[in-house]
Amino acid sequence: MSLLFAILLAVADGNGTHPRDAAACDGGACEEQAVLRMARQDLAKRLGIPEKEVKTGAVRRRVWPDASLGCPKPDTMYAQVETPGYVIELAARGKSYEYHADAKRVVACE
Repeated sequence: MSLLFAILLAVADGNGTHPRDAAACDGGACEEQAVLRMARQDLAKRLGIPEKEVKTGAVRRRVWPDASLGCPKPDTMYAQVETPGYVIELAARGKSYEYHADAKRVVACE
């Protein structure tokens, strides 16, 4: 059993990713890919279209001034802490959409 565990550890980098994928994740790339995927899935669901019809524009790093991610909702309180994240530009059906994100969530900013 321990030999099988050793083999599995040799194949994975400890995070469950294959070593060839680990290089693609350096410098926060995995986090960026994850929030981009969440934004694309959310937009496809909102529009009722396949995710493959959602086109990706720019994805830029951004530090938000608070936990609202730059898209505050009326009458809602947000933690007043600088929040690292992203601005994600998407397009579908001839229209542009902007999402704001931190490491764990995306917000459609309208």
